[in-house]
Amino acid sequence: LPTSALDRGFFVKKTMRAVSPDALPAALRTADARGTSTFAAGDLVLVDLHVIATEPRRQVVVDDPLPAGVEAMDTRFATTGGAARAAADAEPEDDEGKGAPGPTHREVHDDRVLLFFESLPVGVFHTRYLARATTRGRFLVPPTRAECMYEPEVFGRTAGQVVEIR
Repeated sequence: LPTSALDRGFFVKKTMRAVSPDALPAALRTADARGTSTFAAGDLVLVDLHVIATEPRRQVVVDDPLPAGVEAMDTRFATTGGAARAAADAEPEDDEGKGAPGPTHREVHDDRVLLFFESLPVGVFHTRYLARATTRGRFLVPPTRAECMYEPEVFGRTAGQVVEIR
């Protein structure tokens, strides 16, 4: 896996941290700059994605692969708990505390979360989603990638990493 991030039009950063359901509302008001790479099986995992665009961009996709021992929570299901649903409904904010553009479409798959944007203005975009650590072991996390769908030369990616679930 790549050991360093790459910026060819987008800067991308991903952090993951364990949160308890009771602490989720407070965690949604902050963004952990470092994150963690060690979780306990069953942990609720808050994934923060930051994408910086230096120029206005159109038709952008953010492809966020998950490690094999982590599953994204699809909060559209009626069985999703209240705290998780509130996290999904929380409006992302930009650096100035104003509402930031949200994805026009979101897909939750077994191995990744895809976010699609009609347009991204210049600046920092921050979004998050919830996942659950499900399987014990050490797992590779492929790089998160943001790119213009019709200009694939404009992209950015994180470095690959390793997570451990105990």
